[in-house]
Amino acid sequence: MSLDLGTGPSFQFGPLKTNTATPGFNALVGLHYNAPFVPISVRVEGLYDEYDHTSRYLGVREIWAFSGNAVWSFPTFSGVVPYFLGGGGYYHTTDNLRIKAVSGPSPTVPTLTASHFGLDGGAGARYRLFGVGPGIGIGIFAEARYLYYFGPHANAAMLPLVFGITFPTAVASSQ
Repeated sequence: MSLDLGTGPSFQFGPLKTNTATPGFNALVGLHYNAPFVPISVRVEGLYDEYDHTSRYLGVREIWAFSGNAVWSFPTFSGVVPYFLGGGGYYHTTDNLRIKAVSGPSPTVPTLTASHFGLDGGAGARYRLFGVGPGIGIGIFAEARYLYYFGPHANAAMLPLVFGITFPTAVASSQ
């Protein structure tokens, strides 16, 4: 079992897209469990994405998510372990906005919130930097994911690029 921590840029698509071409950022905290000698493992994670509004509005769109994924790893001899992941989760969006004023104070827009079910999938690679035995050690990972969620923002999607570090939390895993 490992604790995964990561961050990186995040890109938005469809109705989710705010009024800026600037990418947002994301953060990930996950618990990854894999049984020895089994290529499929499970990762449960919390995700956070934030995008700025810079054209007509001031403020940010925040997306909090809880997700569960199956992770299919491929064996290698180089130490780099490529993988695919896919699953689903619960997404909660919050828009904290203020309309840009030409003069005087900016009028406040009510905070808009929504909750949705979504799906995600992606690919990545892990590499163990050092360890004390087979599959036990601190490592790094990088992944690209496509997250799509249903609800008020129909066809809303994000593409976070995550770069992170893994820490062992329990006895051996197969990676």
